[in-house]
Amino acid sequence: MPKVSKEKKRFTYVESTPEKVTSLQKKSVVENIHRSTLNWLKQFENYHKDTNLL
Repeated sequence: MPKVSKEKKRFTYVESTPEKVTSLQKKSVVENIHRSTLNWLKQFENYHKDTNLL
């Protein structure tokens, strides 16, 4: 049986810079989300006009 280390692994926390936080937030957003949303809304509005629900 292999030996199990009893030492706890430690790491040093380094606070993120505002630039790093911003870049990670932007990276997480889907690039085409705005275009997709606009397309969906346009189709939704057309549907309402076609069915006289407005």
